Amino acid sequence: MMHNSQIKEELDFKDLIKNPIRLFGYSYFYIFAILLGLGIYYVTSLTDMTKNRVPPSLADTLSAETDLPMMQPSNIPPVDIMQISVPNAELIEKGRTFYKNNCASCHGEEGKGDGAAGVVMNPKPRNFTQPLNWINGRKISDMYKTLDEGILKTGMPSYNYMTAEDRFSMIHFIRTFTEDFPEDTEEELQQLNSVFKLSEGKVTSAQIPVRLALKKILEENQSKSEEITKIYENISNSTAAMEIELFEKVFQNKKLLAGFLASETFTRNQKTEVFKIIIQTPLSYGFSPKIAQLNAHQWDYLYNYLLKLREQKRS
Repeated sequence: MMHNSQIKEELDFKDLIKNPIRLFGYSYFYIFAILLGLGIYYVTSLTDMTKNRVPPSLADTLSAETDLPMMQPSNIPPVDIMQISVPNAELIEKGRTFYKNNCASCHGEEGKGDGAAGVVMNPKPRNFTQPLNWINGRKISDMYKTLDEGILKTGMPSYNYMTAEDRFSMIHFIRTFTEDFPEDTEEELQQLNSVFKLSEGKVTSAQIPVRLALKKILEENQSKSEEITKIYENISNSTAAMEIELFEKVFQNKKLLAGFLASETFTRNQKTEVFKIIIQTPLSYGFSPKIAQLNAHQWDYLYNYLLKLREQKRS
């Protein structure tokens, strides 16, 4: 009886509420079981929880425009590379001016890559005072290569329109930013001379990106395209019986004919010359080979009509 009485006292929940320590003792097992279950769930789900479900959206900074760079025409006079590779006060001062006008906006006044225009660039402009990670190297021959060709993937433009002497002056000034620039051997300077023909001079033509060239071509041909369309519509809309008869006999391709009339310039007095040109390769101008069978009267009529079409393109 005494044992049953003790058990009854242990199960007195009102008393358990009043005694939190005893309540924790009774509920400890259940709390431990819940925490253990949550721990197992966390560990087994760890892979899914840490997986990055957001697709990468950062721009690929290694990608580069593959189009041709804009290049000015240049006339590079010959130089004595052994003489010009030695810096002097005049060259350095000249290079200072070129650097300020062409380089300082990106590379900074002191060559630390902190120019105002370089803030938004990625990768950042070259810090000339730091010796590491130069793509072409830090010798004069390396820096000349960079100025001549540019570095496409970093946005470094080519300065190949400048004379060799001007480029050497820029290099000599840049090399004043720090004292640890490596020197070229005589063989390396001779190799530079051999590659870029410095002792012979060089003339280069201008170059523009292909994309820009296509845009200009389209713009320049826009008016021509409109003329061709106008002539083609006039040919197609003709209702005169004799014209239709001629069309069926001698016209092979109306679009080619419209292009021919829009591109070629001929006058009323060149009737014979035009006829000779057409009958040599009639298909090229949109005519049928049967045009050679026209008599003089038919050709006169056709030629006058071609002239009328050329006049109508301007209306």
